[in-house]
Amino acid sequence: MTKKPPRRDPIIVYKREEKGLKPFLPKGRDFRFGAPQQPQQKSKKPKETKPVAPERLSLHHKNIAEIEALPSPEKEIATACYYMCFLVHETKTSADLFPLKHNTLEKIFKSGHNCLTVNYVRRGDREIYHLSPEAKKSWETETSGNKHHVRMYLTPKCKIELEEGYFDLYHFHIVMEPFRFSFYLPIHQAPWLDKRRLSKRRFHYPQTVEYGLAHGKLVTTSRKATMVPLEKIKEELNKLMDLEMEKKSK
Repeated sequence: MTKKPPRRDPIIVYKREEKGLKPFLPKGRDFRFGAPQQPQQKSKKPKETKPVAPERLSLHHKNIAEIEALPSPEKEIATACYYMCFLVHETKTSADLFPLKHNTLEKIFKSGHNCLTVNYVRRGDREIYHLSPEAKKSWETETSGNKHHVRMYLTPKCKIELEEGYFDLYHFHIVMEPFRFSFYLPIHQAPWLDKRRLSKRRFHYPQTVEYGLAHGKLVTTSRKATMVPLEKIKEELNKLMDLEMEKKSK
């Protein structure tokens, strides 16, 4: 029994014909050579709005009720942290939301409340490359000045400058039973932080995730899943900002 020839990509066949080469497909297999037919465009269906999962909505209301039962200022701090979880994805696309997160963490830190522990997270230094004139000319000519490839053009005549701690972070660990929250800020964005109050432990996290837990269950970071409007989040964070809190020592 003769072995069947492997299937060939018709695109390769067309390329061979353009170069004046004979197609390597056997005759009589009903292949049509020439320009491929354009596929018919399918009509796009409108996106259907996904229904809100009732269990997520129920868990959200349960968490809010537990937070409301806390005394002040624990209630306001827990509320702000809870709603900050919803900003985890929002801040990636909206620059005006970053100050809300920064100001909230600063407020909690300056209150001196013992719910907060701040850890220093070592992430690495920033390398600044100073190419020699010859290396810089080659880099600009061959890559059009692509920064991703500058390291490939280093020579013994080039210099490397280290900006120590450029990628390091402060980890804000907030615990108010049964709620736990984890947030991060780059160290250069928190000049107000008193380093004397840092935890003596130093960490190195390859990946950093901001989230919250309630009774060990993940606090959802999707506003759509809980139908929380953005204005509600801003309102709750501003409540903490306007609150007068007495300093509590650890």
